[in-house]
Amino acid sequence: MRRLGLAAVGVFTLTACDDTFFGPEPETITDLGEGYCGVEELLVVDCAPCHLAESSTFGFDVETDLHAATVDVTGGWDAVLVTAGDRDNSLLYTKMAGTNADGTGGVMPTAGILTEDKIELVGAWIDDGAPKEDCGGGDADSDTDADSDTDADTDSDTDTDVASWCEVAVTIEEHCVDCHDAGADDGYAYVDLETDPYAALVGEDSQVVPGAILVVPWYPEASLSYRKIAHVQGDAEGMAMPAEGIPQMDAAKVETWETWIAAGAPMEDCN
Repeated sequence: MRRLGLAAVGVFTLTACDDTFFGPEPETITDLGEGYCGVEELLVVDCAPCHLAESSTFGFDVETDLHAATVDVTGGWDAVLVTAGDRDNSLLYTKMAGTNADGTGGVMPTAGILTEDKIELVGAWIDDGAPKEDCGGGDADSDTDADSDTDADTDSDTDTDVASWCEVAVTIEEHCVDCHDAGADDGYAYVDLETDPYAALVGEDSQVVPGAILVVPWYPEASLSYRKIAHVQGDAEGMAMPAEGIPQMDAAKVETWETWIAAGAPMEDCN
């Protein structure tokens, strides 16, 4: 099973992707700061969990030292992530704004384009010379995160009682394996949900939608599998699932899938 964070490409996929892998879902930002500190806060939330220190997917860590990770740093596609004073030549900004050059991947985050005010916050910081500031509160933030982790673990135990992997596995058997079996090319669309469905889903990159991850623990909306069964997938993410002609999932089964992911996508022995 190919795990997140093994690729050493020096660019990012600003999805939402770790505490087992990924840590608890962050709270939504309602009042961003300005300048570097606002950008730092924005990226830690909206680019989590793929690009936090513990996961740092594709080698891009926005948590430890955002400035050192971006300013004058050349990432994938030989593009500089942040060119101080020039947002239009900064891959960090252009991928958020959807103005990046052909051949440099898709818009980030893949789960949805950022609001204009958030994109402008990043652009304004870059145009201002991308200065680094002391944002303070490092220890306090760490303690808050630790408390949040404890809460998430408690929630996971509760949610697992409601929506377990075993329930999801039954749903997969009923609605998915007719197409996603153990046949040629590892099953339809390269996903074999018959042999080991957990290993085929959790933390696995989509072989069809670049940059998408099938199941991102803690983050249903960042998980391509959930978006497709909930029929909220993007225009470039293919058709909804299950496919036409296959028994469709009712709302309760979709909610079970969502709750299982939100609980951290825990594994269980279903025998």
